[in-house]
Amino acid sequence: DACLSAATGGALCANADWPREGLTVRGDALPLALIQPWLPPQNGRQIYLRGELTVDGSLRPRGNAWQGGFRIASKEGGIRLGERPYSADVGNPNRGELVRYDQFSINAEFDPQHINAKLGVGFQGNGFIDAKFDTGWDAYAPLNGELYMNMSRLYWLELFVAEIDQPKGLIEGHVSLRGTRSQPLLGGDATLSDFSADYPSMGLTLSEGKGRFDALPDGSAKITASAKSGEGTLNVDGGLSWYGEGTPLQLNIRGQNVLAYNTSELRIIANP
Repeated sequence: DACLSAATGGALCANADWPREGLTVRGDALPLALIQPWLPPQNGRQIYLRGELTVDGSLRPRGNAWQGGFRIASKEGGIRLGERPYSADVGNPNRGELVRYDQFSINAEFDPQHINAKLGVGFQGNGFIDAKFDTGWDAYAPLNGELYMNMSRLYWLELFVAEIDQPKGLIEGHVSLRGTRSQPLLGGDATLSDFSADYPSMGLTLSEGKGRFDALPDGSAKITASAKSGEGTLNVDGGLSWYGEGTPLQLNIRGQNVLAYNTSELRIIANP
């Protein structure tokens, strides 16, 4: 066995006898903060993690595939970002954690024929995500997946969308995957309602936002969304598909009298 211990507690141990017995890994009370130095800043803001992980897994080669499984779990934790560069100017101090989760777990099992995985996480009273996935190793292997989600706290969008601040709303839905690994088919639907958000650097506030994701009979999906900015409404429509050689995600944007920029130096109203 080889073990590494963190100064703040927790240990990660591994045992390897490759390829006969494969690799076994186990870890207890591993602080998420250990990976902070390797996380790239988001728009100049450092990412901070809170929580502990337990890890238990094994892996060994079996022909052209693998056999084994792993489990990763964390009882509770959170993610926050450092201060915005302009937060002192716009009166927007750090509000704390953008994500607060509980009962996080990933379980995966695989053998030469199948890959089976499950994910579950709660958001401390503000929703959940449950997902499961089953397929094989080959491109033509059948694909069977389900995703159920309900999220009423959307601050996590700040991790992925530049400049957005205080996003609010509700995301809920069920999305399925069928077909094969090389040609996946989408099913189900998801909705966004009561969405609002600020863009302080641009002086904008979006309100009355809503959106839909609807699977179509051919396995692709239709996307529609709208939000009010100033006196106008911005509308988005498009689709998501893995067929053809074009870009999988294609969106059209249009609107009338949309407030696109609103600061003391510049004000722009556009008809995209």
